[in-house]
Amino acid sequence: MIGKCNKTAEKKPILKKGGSKETPLFLSIRYIIVFMCFLAVTLNYATRMNLSVAMLAMVSNDGNGTGSNLSTTSPDISKLMFDWSLETQQFIFSSIYYGQSISPIFGGWMVGVFGGSPIILLGILVTSLMILLTPVAAEVGVWLLVITRIIDGIAQVRVYAVPWKAIAKSPVVWSLCLCALGFHFGFYLLLTDIPIFFDTILGFELKKTGLLSTLPHFVFFIVILFGGVLADALMSHNILSVINTRKLLACFALGSSSFFLVCSVYVVSNATLSVILIIAVFGVYGLYIPSIEAAAIDIAPNHSGLIIGIMGISNVSGFIAPSVVGLLTRSGNTVYQWRKVFWMIAGVKVFGLVSFLIFGTSEVQEWSKTPDSELVPCLELEEIRPAGQAASGTVDPRD
Repeated sequence: MIGKCNKTAEKKPILKKGGSKETPLFLSIRYIIVFMCFLAVTLNYATRMNLSVAMLAMVSNDGNGTGSNLSTTSPDISKLMFDWSLETQQFIFSSIYYGQSISPIFGGWMVGVFGGSPIILLGILVTSLMILLTPVAAEVGVWLLVITRIIDGIAQVRVYAVPWKAIAKSPVVWSLCLCALGFHFGFYLLLTDIPIFFDTILGFELKKTGLLSTLPHFVFFIVILFGGVLADALMSHNILSVINTRKLLACFALGSSSFFLVCSVYVVSNATLSVILIIAVFGVYGLYIPSIEAAAIDIAPNHSGLIIGIMGISNVSGFIAPSVVGLLTRSGNTVYQWRKVFWMIAGVKVFGLVSFLIFGTSEVQEWSKTPDSELVPCLELEEIRPAGQAASGTVDPRD
């Protein structure tokens, strides 16, 4: 639990030596918190992605809708179809990010007043309720569905701090923000539109589309895990310096992903190869964490949360990108229109990468060097101890 601490308490380290050695490894506070955060983030991303797959079965083949390869010969199934154009679908997809762009404004204040745990719990409950209301809202009308998505986005509250003047003038911070914009622009667009691409351009059936849409994210998850290990190995064995490690992995995360993405839309005649390239895009995306986001910790160890929060404002691309797709594919949902989309994504990512290659650094910035740089946030942590064991007053370093 995060608590308010006095100045004396703030000078004490969170973890001290001499704590109990009997704390069960998998019952340590660290692992419990990580697991609970994992569940919350999983639900967060599920609410963004699931509608993209479900939309294929919700939209009819008539009009300008994308439709799907799902058979609609049954009268009961036909009644569930919506005559939504691709542009309307993109607006529905993007609406959740309108809410997520609003939440940082008051998210920090709410957490400061009520604490983090109640706000996260409230957010999950509201998100779950909005998911349950999605079918009903769709039946009533697009406007109500969009409102539920916006509320869902607001419920997925994030905490951002207010940027300082020195930070706003920092070239390296701007380069990180541009990289974040490029990454999120591509990631969120693919997150919402890959099922449509698989269905309408590559011609996969709905069941296969749902399965194939999960594979890129699975590879993304695996690469994130091993990407950090790779970065540590390169630096600890003095193979590369810190900044060169960050820049090398950034080249894969933003540069290679752009190349694979553009190639995927030029080999659509070979659907298998196109899918492999899309999976490769998400795979190298996993190197974004140990490169760009880790760089935020390098330059400002005392204010890394603040910098990552500022970079997170790039989530506005979540509602801009799908809207742009809707405009580019308005004249027809063809492979030629999708080439324009993928080239646009690649251009934004490469622009961010180039800015980081020029201005990126691993040196701690002057505005991050404070007299109290040795201080750490004060956490009130309760040990998980065997029954009957008295509190030692310290926390086991293993936790």
